[in-house]
Amino acid sequence: PQVVEACDVPEQIAIYHLETAGDTVAAQAALDTLLKKYPQSASAPMAQVLAGRVLVAGSRAASEIESAQARFARVPQLYPNSDAVPASVFYWGETLRLTHHPDEAIAKYRQVSTDYPLSVPWAARALLGEARCLVTVGQWTRAMELLQRVRQRFPDTPEAASALVWSSADSGPGTFRAAVMQANGNSSITVIRFSPVLAPITLTSM
Repeated sequence: PQVVEACDVPEQIAIYHLETAGDTVAAQAALDTLLKKYPQSASAPMAQVLAGRVLVAGSRAASEIESAQARFARVPQLYPNSDAVPASVFYWGETLRLTHHPDEAIAKYRQVSTDYPLSVPWAARALLGEARCLVTVGQWTRAMELLQRVRQRFPDTPEAASALVWSSADSGPGTFRAAVMQANGNSSITVIRFSPVLAPITLTSM
């Protein structure tokens, strides 16, 4: 049977409250317990990441955002060899994206996908995050290329499924297909071709 460390319990409780229940107060309480009782545990690096996420989920005030980014920055400094490092940089990028700093967010996403190209799920999520930012700055074709890369590098993952949905499954308003079609200025069939190693994506009319 799988052994569950005592420090893993408050971490899982924090994740539940943050991601499922949407209760940031309870999530923070669980993290406080973890960091107080098990400050040197293997769960401590990810607890720092979760603490930053809780701050962003609870408020978009400038002070809270700064505190969250400080949490994310602390992880590579204190735990350079931890698996939590790519997660911390990814969520730093997410924070920048959510606060409308796409160029800075792209830099963080690229740091993850470049420095940790095999990190699952963080490299794939970073490529998805970068694609979202590229759409906001009008780089539609590059965004579609990244979605294709996710599908090729990380097949059979939730991130690959998201990339497929964003790129081809839905042509409604606000989707990648709609954005690309609008950028192309027509409603005819459009084939976007990338580098030779990437298959082209065919966009049908809307």
